[in-house]
Order: sequence, then C-alpha cells, then structure tokens
Amino acid sequence: MRIPISWLKDYVDEDYVDVAETAAALAERLTLAGLEVETVHPSAGGASGEVLDIALTPDLARCMSVVGVAREVAALTGAALRLPAARDATASPAGAPETTETGGPEAEVEIADPARCHRFMAAVVRGVEIGESPAWMRERLRDAGMQPIDSVVDVTNYVMLPARACRGRRSASVRRRREKRSPRSTGWSGRSRGESC
Repeated sequence: MRIPISWLKDYVDEDYVDVAETAAALAERLTLAGLEVETVHPSAGGASGEVLDIALTPDLARCMSVVGVAREVAALTGAALRLPAARDATASPAGAPETTETGGPEAEVEIADPARCHRFMAAVVRGVEIGESPAWMRERLRDAGMQPIDSVVDVTNYVMLPARACRGRRSASVRRRREKRSPRSTGWSGRSRGESC
C-alpha cells in the first residue's frame, strides 16, 4: 500500500513529519514497529515529496488507510493526531438545495455465497455532477497507486482508501459471487484488471 507523506501531514502534527526525520528514518521506525516499509520513492507528480510503500500483514488491518498509518506514526512519535471533524451525515451540505427526489433504481445487493461474503453494502446517490477532480486529489490518488477517473469515483476512493468505487451504468444492482478461474474486468480507464469491482 502506498502512503504519500504529504497526505500523512494532514493527520499528524506537521512539526514532526516535516522536519528533521527523513522519510528513510520514518520508514525504518515504522518497520521496526512491525509496519514494514518496503521502499521509499518520489511522488508521481514530483511536487508532494516522498511516498512510503508499505507491506501490510493481516494483523495490521487497522493500518489499511492513510488515517490508520497516521495513527501509528502518532503513537510511535508522540506527535498529535489531527482527525477531521465529523458532521451530521443526514444534513445537506451548506448551500445545497433540499431535495425530495424519489424513484429510480434502488441499490440491490445479491450475495451468491453467504458463507464467504457475510455482508456487502451499496448505496445509490443521485443529483451529483460528474466532472474532473481537483489537481491535488488526482496527485494524491496517483501517489497512492490509483488512477484518477472522475469526481465521483475519485472522492470515494480518496475517503475510502483502499476500498473501491463503482459507478452503475444502467442498474444499481451488485452481485457478489465466488471468483471464477481468472476474473477480469475493465476499469474506468479501459484497461483490463484482475480484480472485479
């Protein structure tokens, strides 16, 4: 998993992350604590500094996000952890028109093998304008090893790293099943992938 150090700065006291300790020293500290950093490499965009390439083991699921790694850095260094303020998810964002829109497809989820997939959730979001994401978000997603697609997919990937966003074309149904011999899917960029959405 790739974690841009510039992204860690959003959550860990910048006085610690941005000064004397180099990315290599931070990588060594994390590795000695059990969070193995395989490599440190420059940002894809070049402007945001360095990226930690971390090998996660199943016992470190708490570190499967930038915030999770930031918690580890804060715990190891004694630096302050800054988390974004939570807001009421049922409230409309400031300036957004109230909507009572109904109709259209609802999210349907079919789990073909409940023994292997106990729960899978989906949601339908309507009234969203699809466009290009801001440059800073596209750069961070590239640094984290993801290809920016559009504002909807990118913001979902940004807040749910490493989960993936899927955009329904005609129906809002998802079928979860056991993978067949060689699962392939075509991503938003048109490239064939080995993991289906």
